[in-house]
Amino acid sequence: MTGLVFFTYSHEDGTTAAEIPDRIPLKEKLSRQKHLMDIQKEISIKRNMNSNNEVLKVLIDRKETDYYIGRSYRDAPR
Repeated sequence: MTGLVFFTYSHEDGTTAAEIPDRIPLKEKLSRQKHLMDIQKEISIKRNMNSNNEVLKVLIDRKETDYYIGRSYRDAPR
């Protein structure tokens, strides 16, 4: 995993999933989400540490007060 996005399921009337009994409590959903994000954080740290001194082309999206926000090819979906 190099980049993940998590969404907690939201009940929506009229959908098949809305009829599923014994839904997982929100507290458990958030706990699972945090667990996965913690794992992903460690993966990202290791990956970034292996990229020290690597030079990348970056597309600048915007300027903040005293720094820039940009993306490289590593931020593209795979």
